[in-house]
Amino acid sequence: MPAKKPFTDLMIRGLKPKGRPYRVRERLNDKGFGVQVSTAGTKTFFMAYVFDGKERFLKLGRYPECSLSEARRRCRDVRDEVQRGLDPQAERERRAAERKRAEEERKVRERLEAMSGSVAQLFEAYIGYLESEKSRGSARQVRQAYEKDVLAVLDPDMKARDVTPEHIRLILNRITKRGAKIQANRVRSYLMAAFKHGIEHDNNPENLDADVLFGLRANPVRDIPRIVKQEAVGERDLSRTELATFWRSLDEYQGMDYLTKTAFRLVLATGGQRIKEVIEAPWSEFDIDRRLWEMPSNRTKNGHPHIVPLNDLALSILEELRALTGDSRYLFPKRGDDNAPMPLASMSKALMRYCERTGFERFTPRDLRRTCKTRMGELGLSKEIRDRLHNHALQDVSSKHYDRYDYLAEKTAAMTAWGEYLGAVIAGAEVLPIRAKGR
Repeated sequence: MPAKKPFTDLMIRGLKPKGRPYRVRERLNDKGFGVQVSTAGTKTFFMAYVFDGKERFLKLGRYPECSLSEARRRCRDVRDEVQRGLDPQAERERRAAERKRAEEERKVRERLEAMSGSVAQLFEAYIGYLESEKSRGSARQVRQAYEKDVLAVLDPDMKARDVTPEHIRLILNRITKRGAKIQANRVRSYLMAAFKHGIEHDNNPENLDADVLFGLRANPVRDIPRIVKQEAVGERDLSRTELATFWRSLDEYQGMDYLTKTAFRLVLATGGQRIKEVIEAPWSEFDIDRRLWEMPSNRTKNGHPHIVPLNDLALSILEELRALTGDSRYLFPKRGDDNAPMPLASMSKALMRYCERTGFERFTPRDLRRTCKTRMGELGLSKEIRDRLHNHALQDVSSKHYDRYDYLAEKTAAMTAWGEYLGAVIAGAEVLPIRAKGR
């Protein structure tokens, strides 16, 4: 029903509840302005308007929390929107949605501020991911690079989101200044992968309630170019003549200690096992009576346990070595510390000095593994058995999911043949491939 006079507080307070809700409209000053009274006596201001040919009602506020003057002001604002061709109800819903979205964004920003992970947490998360994917060798390399090169520039407590391309350039510049350009490429790839992991972690819906988020908006490594554009693929392998020369020359060479020489010989005698796995091997992994070297999964690069049959040449090296280091934990203990293995870096340095001083064409410890694999092929051993001797992860479906046979007999026969081959090469005798012997 219409009010004959402009609304006053006295009039509004005098409105009494009835058996059903009713509305009182003011048709004098503000068209469409009114009050609705509920059966309980609650009084609510409203504005009636027509939009798209339909009458609509918009609540303006409850009286007396919303005063008459405030309700009238809101009414006039609504009328202005209608005159501009807007639907006040839709506009109110839009503004409410914007406020809700802004509030949610504010909460996210506050949560990111409170929970944004540090550089240390980012790398621990990435290294943990590598370990969970059975990439323990890669995890070790990332940790070493983090501790040696990343922490030289970045505070471990620094927020990961605050790392800039300038920080990345400084890290890589320090590495290149010491002449290690290939290592700079490696560290760049580790950094790229770590920040990529952090971004994926934040964007994963399952991690919305995670204890740590990183707040990364972009990968700071993305636009940093590789230091060396094209790295030379490792292709060096020692010929039979070089292999014999290297083995025999170690007896006369004075620039390398006995343990280092023996470690290189054991790498070759065991068919090119990884240098790190050799020099960090504890005596407890060797069963001399059964002629086996059994590496547990936590010691191998791919996280798979590995059994290496021991041929006569390898056993003779171990027998000599036991007389010297048998009371130590490791075959090749660190100088002055029987409870720690020989440092891996010392092997590369020793081999580099050997090549420089003897004029031998330069090669690396890893090239010995390639040499063994290549000469084993020359001997006539199949690629499959060579891969199994080197503990390479076979990727075909059958090998990955169904084949649980350990191939110990085949590996033993292959390692025996390799020992005889290597002994003949060292002695300078004629060597025939397995296929030729069987003719």
